Amino acid sequence: MTGAVVTNAGPLMVFSKLNLLHLLKALYDRVYFSDSVYHETVTAGIRLGFPDARTLRLFLKQNKWIPKAVGDLPPDLVALHLDRGEKESIFLALKENALLLMDEERGRMEAREKNLHVKGSLGILIEAYRKGLIDADQIRFYFGQIAERPDIWISLADFDLGNQEIRQELLKHIGAEYNGIIASDITDPGSGAKKVDGSLGGAYQGLNLGTRAGATIFLYSFSGAHEQGITPSEVKRCATTLENPASAISEAVDQLRDLLFFMQREGDRYFFSNQPNLNRVRLVKMENIQAPELREEEKTLLRAVIKGGKLKTFLWEENPATIPDSSELKLVILEREDRELMKEMVDKKGQGPRVNKNTLFFLCPLESERSNFAKALKSKMADERIQADKNLALTEDQKKQIKKDLKRAESTISESLRTYYRMVFIPTRDGFKEEDLGIPTYGEEKSLVQEVYEKLRSDGEILEKIAPLVLKEKYLMDRDYVLTEQLYQAALRTPGESRPVDPSVFENGIGDGVRMGLFGLGELEGDAPVCRAFKEHAVVALAGKEILISEAVCREQRKKEDHQQEPITINVVNPPGTTPEKKSVVGDKGGGVVYEENALDKIELKFSVPKGKVSNIMGVMNLLQSKFSTLEINLTARDGKMSQQDYEEKIEETFTQLGIKLN
Repeated sequence: MTGAVVTNAGPLMVFSKLNLLHLLKALYDRVYFSDSVYHETVTAGIRLGFPDARTLRLFLKQNKWIPKAVGDLPPDLVALHLDRGEKESIFLALKENALLLMDEERGRMEAREKNLHVKGSLGILIEAYRKGLIDADQIRFYFGQIAERPDIWISLADFDLGNQEIRQELLKHIGAEYNGIIASDITDPGSGAKKVDGSLGGAYQGLNLGTRAGATIFLYSFSGAHEQGITPSEVKRCATTLENPASAISEAVDQLRDLLFFMQREGDRYFFSNQPNLNRVRLVKMENIQAPELREEEKTLLRAVIKGGKLKTFLWEENPATIPDSSELKLVILEREDRELMKEMVDKKGQGPRVNKNTLFFLCPLESERSNFAKALKSKMADERIQADKNLALTEDQKKQIKKDLKRAESTISESLRTYYRMVFIPTRDGFKEEDLGIPTYGEEKSLVQEVYEKLRSDGEILEKIAPLVLKEKYLMDRDYVLTEQLYQAALRTPGESRPVDPSVFENGIGDGVRMGLFGLGELEGDAPVCRAFKEHAVVALAGKEILISEAVCREQRKKEDHQQEPITINVVNPPGTTPEKKSVVGDKGGGVVYEENALDKIELKFSVPKGKVSNIMGVMNLLQSKFSTLEINLTARDGKMSQQDYEEKIEETFTQLGIKLN
């Protein structure tokens, strides 16, 4: 006899199968075991009709070996990756300072870490041989039985739930409603477990790994243990054999989680119930979503994320005639990359050619992300339908879970959409340049169109302003002048040119360059350039014969004008009681004028300004404004034409920006 002994389930199962329980009695006067071990070896075995389980129950009763209640385990044991029975056996062995009988290698390793003496079934047989309880022939026979007999272990994975005798005996204890659950999830040819059997790699075909793992989880769901269900590591230990490694069992469990209708998961434990699990319900809902529904939902999402951008947007357009041929920059979002359609849109506007070819950009989805986005979108739609389906008998926990899942799906679908729609195509002289927006920045909230705009702007494809020096070097390095209208039109019509967001980009750039003296602004008179503004404020029209003139030409013309000034005739109207006096005043380059020093409190002038002389009278205007608080100008322009649009955009708008109110 020895001191206290604690056994796990393994040795009890082995010695019951071999009809050697009497050896345990002979070797150990009293053996302790936990409630969980008793449930695993006796309760589960009897439920499934194994006679050796009844034999074990009778032996334990006759010898008054009764299970010990353990209660709550200490945290260090709870944290171990062992099943409940193994944890409780280690706990009792520590408490009783006892020898631990255990066959499971992981449990033996953990027990040794806690300085327990451990012995397995083979060690018990060797001890019996040494003490003369069995002879050499017997020990060889029993070793052979352990190695060869497939039923030597009461492994839940080996139970054939397709066997009606076993199943009916089980249903007596767990309820007849589980008969259909066993069939649909584990045993029927079309069940999820059978699908897993066939989906694993060729090396595992015929091993029924899905069925073995499913059966293990199902039976552990009703084992009567302290905790319901079974952990993944416990499934691996039950279902693993030499032919099917633990890694294959892990893969099988992962697939079962998605395919079985009634398998649940809480924390790290799997179990079956008579309520459908959300993963499987979601998959069924996803399978029922038709392609047109998915397409419409995708389009709805796109409409929501393209608002608020600086580009005129066209969603899933396929007809070039619907895209206006205007100066406005446009983004065409296509359902999939189609270079032929993009080229047609750039080249044509309906039946005729497109003039403003350089005003189009295209955004297309990345084909390799299509399946990922479709899966994410289907999952979101499925969660919405689950939440709305009043016929589903969901538990309160499941309702909370679906609400949580839907909230997460709604918060991530925009990111999935942005990851999908990310390829930008830019017209060039030879076709298209392709740019990838890349993976979206987490937490950044921008409209998709605005993100495209900013990418194009940072790459220099879109201009919000243009430096005067760029204008000079690009257009006036080898010529004396260039029509301003041509500059603007070329940017809109020539694929590959940088595109201004609107005319003001060129207007401001030209105006700044004129003030800086980098070039001048004027017009063509016949074939000759005439400089009208140089080193002064200029209103830019981008129309007609208006030209940008090189600095050298402007300086030469201004030099000649200094010696050939044309008189400006001015009618001076003095205050009441005085006699009007007609004077000839010549404006010089410095803006000075010749006038009589009269103490006048009001001056009214009326004059016509010859071409090119506007700048010459600015000095007079500045002088008058320095002498009088109020300076009113009545201006009449005639003998020419200006469009209403030019008047509003270039005259009224200029005065508005200057803060001058027009009467």
